[in-house]
Amino acid sequence: MRTLITIVVFCLLPKYDLMSQEIKGNVQSHKGILYPVIVGGKVGFINNQGQIVICPQFDLYGKGHFEGITHISSKSFKETVDEIAWDEEILFPRFHKGILPISKNGLTGFINLWGDIIIPPVYMASSGFHNGFAWVTDEYGKSALFDMHGNCLFFGAQDYGLMSEGLIAVKIGEDWGYITPDGSIKIPTMFDSADAFCNGLAKVKKDGRTFYIDRSGKEFAGKMTLSNQFVLNQQDGKWGIRAVDETFSIKPLYHFPLVFREGVARVSEDGKKFGVIDVRGENIVPMQYDDLGESVAERIPFAVRNESGGLLWGCINFHNEVLVPAKHNSLRIIRYGQTCFMIVSDVNNMYGLLDGRGSTILECRYISLSSIENDGVLKAISRDRNDRYVGLYSLSGHWLFTPKFYDVSMVESEGLRWVLLHNKFGFIDSTGNVIIEPKFDWAENFSNGMARVGFGVINFAGSPLGGTWGYIDHSGKWVWEPTN
Repeated sequence: MRTLITIVVFCLLPKYDLMSQEIKGNVQSHKGILYPVIVGGKVGFINNQGQIVICPQFDLYGKGHFEGITHISSKSFKETVDEIAWDEEILFPRFHKGILPISKNGLTGFINLWGDIIIPPVYMASSGFHNGFAWVTDEYGKSALFDMHGNCLFFGAQDYGLMSEGLIAVKIGEDWGYITPDGSIKIPTMFDSADAFCNGLAKVKKDGRTFYIDRSGKEFAGKMTLSNQFVLNQQDGKWGIRAVDETFSIKPLYHFPLVFREGVARVSEDGKKFGVIDVRGENIVPMQYDDLGESVAERIPFAVRNESGGLLWGCINFHNEVLVPAKHNSLRIIRYGQTCFMIVSDVNNMYGLLDGRGSTILECRYISLSSIENDGVLKAISRDRNDRYVGLYSLSGHWLFTPKFYDVSMVESEGLRWVLLHNKFGFIDSTGNVIIEPKFDWAENFSNGMARVGFGVINFAGSPLGGTWGYIDHSGKWVWEPTN
């Protein structure tokens, strides 16, 4: 009852004064981390004490986010469900940098953490913030660039790009040029198209000709940039590289553009057989393989064709020594610290794990093995009759728990992970012990001492739809009881 009274009081505040002075004080004390709640079909925000910070008043849950900034629209959920299904992720906004794009009557603006209007909701569209800047577009198709303080830095663009290396491509009239983040024109509008800068160069098009320019707008006599010192060059359909200062080059002999990784590049002269060269252009692996993968820790996946024309994969080192014979349907090298491993699959598409020398750690008996880069944990999925079960294997050499849940979060947060068992979500600790019994229809990982959970939720292509939502603490007690 106390919560309902609080909601009524806040909703009677003036249109843009979304929070009282008392609530503003509470916001300061919890460092600006807010959590969405739904009351009466409206989305608002609470702090980690369960206190309302922004009155529930928005109708649609988000459209992706940049830098903790999430879109909310005023359209009804039913009106937008088709749009969401095809084009958007369903997100309940959570932000920590103090700015929230909102939409009122179909027009977009921005409020800050205190509910003050930063940019009035009078624009037709918004790009969301990227590198501290956002574009908004008015009803006439003119776009303006704003910073996170609400300062308008530039107005009048017909189209725009994102900031890269301190420059932003803009279209004024029919031509493209570049501006700086303060709105100053750096390279005048003169191009038919303009891409973002990368390593000091940007690809542009003018009068039907495509070329590269440097940051001063001068044409650069090279092709695609490899680094600040080297550029790719092409001649008669073949690729090589050369140094910008002309002191070094690899002749254009190769069928594909050169991409160096760990000082080596996969090459082919005829597009059929592949080998490896180093940065001096010397062959370290002869062009004898039907395909090659990316090198990791001086190991390279290689493939040869079998009698039926399919590819079988193995692994070699930089000396062309075979570490793993070509007998696997797939082979992917992963790294954990200074150690590397190989995830392989057999002819039955069952997955296993090898160490960096090719010795077996896990037999090929899992329908899937997946990892998070540098996380040190593999998600192993096995099948028992018609059911599939998930476990987690640590690359340090032991099971956190063998496959026994229907699904499990790859990320441990605040010592807990969500798990799915018998179509209900609960939480386990790092060794697989159940801490909060599976009873929820949806759950997300803990953040700042709370986890969002739902009842009556529909799993729509991996995103939650409908239902009632609340927040629990580490013991499973309610911080905010479910509302809809």
